[in-house]
Amino acid sequence: MAPEELAGLAEVAAICGVTKRAAQKYTARADFPAPLDRLASGPVWLRADVEAWAKATLPLQTGRPPKSSS
Repeated sequence: MAPEELAGLAEVAAICGVTKRAAQKYTARADFPAPLDRLASGPVWLRADVEAWAKATLPLQTGRPPKSSS
């Protein structure tokens, strides 16, 4: 596998257009792709998986969810 096919936390942040701190929160979400492996520097993901997640999920909704009308 070529290095350009992988993404560490810095690459996740760049792909998502956020800070590394925000990227860390994204990677902790249940719907974020599972890491391919864990290196001494941290987890690594397939870049294509991260790009697909970002395209399908971002931008995240902000604020409170709407009140239910019950």
